[in-house]
Amino acid sequence: MMTAIVGIDSVDFALYLNEKVKARGASVNKTKMQKLLYICYGSYLKMHDMQQLLDEKPNAWDYGPAFPNVYRAQKSNSNGLDGLQALSLEKLEYFKRFDDLIHSVLDHFGDWTAGQLVAWTHEEGTAWHKKYTNKKDRYTSLNNLDILMDFKRYMK
Repeated sequence: MMTAIVGIDSVDFALYLNEKVKARGASVNKTKMQKLLYICYGSYLKMHDMQQLLDEKPNAWDYGPAFPNVYRAQKSNSNGLDGLQALSLEKLEYFKRFDDLIHSVLDHFGDWTAGQLVAWTHEEGTAWHKKYTNKKDRYTSLNNLDILMDFKRYMK
């Protein structure tokens, strides 16, 4: 199994994704951002033969898959990711390579509400459901193979 791409910090990627969502004029709250980030993560796993996009895996939290480092960044600021330190020009340039992935995710899921995205990730048999319904596995990392299987069902 491949490891994370060196240098792709989940918070930096979330900041970039947040800018892309705002550029479309879409509304995004903390929960919706977590789910869109998860969809980017899962889509990337499928498109790149299990290569992990970010430096952390999503965890099975109450409202679905969540990235703890991104959550802490969101929680540290009353405006979520808005207003946090902007990405450097170098990082902005680097993240442009993920624009196709992000646009694809936003084209399909960008208009969904946070509640709809939570419901989608909570469906029976999903990677989140497998972890969360087992009390000892709650709040632990989701299995990349389970995530991949979810995205193989949803992405053609």
